[in-house]
Amino acid sequence: MKKRALSLLMAFVMVIGLLPATVRAADSTLSGDISVGSSAELAALGGQDIVGNITLTADIDMSETAMTPIKSLKGCFNGDGKTISGLALEGVNDSNTGLIGQLDGSVINLKMTDASITGIGNRNNAGILVGFIPQGSTSKIENCCIGGTITSTTSSTAYIGGLVGKLGQSSEASLTIKNSVSDVQLNCKATNYVGGLVGVTQYSCNVTAANCTVLGNVVSDGYNGYAGGLDRKEWLLRLEGAYEE
Repeated sequence: MKKRALSLLMAFVMVIGLLPATVRAADSTLSGDISVGSSAELAALGGQDIVGNITLTADIDMSETAMTPIKSLKGCFNGDGKTISGLALEGVNDSNTGLIGQLDGSVINLKMTDASITGIGNRNNAGILVGFIPQGSTSKIENCCIGGTITSTTSSTAYIGGLVGKLGQSSEASLTIKNSVSDVQLNCKATNYVGGLVGVTQYSCNVTAANCTVLGNVVSDGYNGYAGGLDRKEWLLRLEGAYEE
């Protein structure tokens, strides 16, 4: 009986060892370098905490594939010049919504087209690329062209940006955006904090935008709306050849 139990245990361990890392780590942090070349592989990263680097190996059409945001990334997301098209995300109360929910690192060389975020909730941090950059982070977005639409119907507070929803919380964080385009239509309520690049930056945080362009319209439906072309709190924004159309 003991020998049979031991044999079954060894067989179970062998099967688990043969499973892909993304399956074995479904309830834990993924680490290391990850290559993504299909919609299924990208969707599999949804809800995951990732420490490492993600690299796209092909253009990816997400129009027929559901996905939740990558929960957090501490590392680099390298688009390698590839395009993610048709990504559709749903906002949730008290959450971070974007391709990457929370970023402590960088996103480079990525193009996104026809992306959308709907269902924005109360205190939702939402950006097509990144929902939230946490306190203490020094992050970077470079050589990215992001196109899509964010629609908010919530009358509660939400932080919404074309690229990034919110930077920082209660201590310093910094973000550098270089050589990037935000072509994101923002349709928001008067109670939302809205910016073409970044929705809102906390007082102790800083954004540097160099050679960046905002093409998408920024629309707030009330006369007392908190909306800005580049960043809702533009006194924290250092511009180097950045403009809004």
